[in-house]
Amino acid sequence: MRKSSDRETSASGIAEEARAFIEQMIEFGERSRPLRRLLEPAGIRVQSPGGEAAVVVTGGGVLIGVDFGAGHEDMDQRELAEMLLDAYDSALAEVERRRIESPEKAA
Repeated sequence: MRKSSDRETSASGIAEEARAFIEQMIEFGERSRPLRRLLEPAGIRVQSPGGEAAVVVTGGGVLIGVDFGAGHEDMDQRELAEMLLDAYDSALAEVERRRIESPEKAA
């Protein structure tokens, strides 16, 4: 019985952390909107395969935007957080690819 309770507590803690992460990203997106308008034209945008989540990074890899698309409301928050992190990893990989291909353009 105790192990089941421990797992439930652990799963509950993970779900709460995922919820807090999503809330922070929404708040970040709202606060960064004015700066994003200036930086996005030079930024790199990567979205999840279904378009539920997207990130925007500068040419130097700084996260400047997080967006949520259609369908994100129906997703498990843990899965949505993983999508955001995957998109961010992909954006950083694109930054590195561009840096290697054209070092003078990376900023």
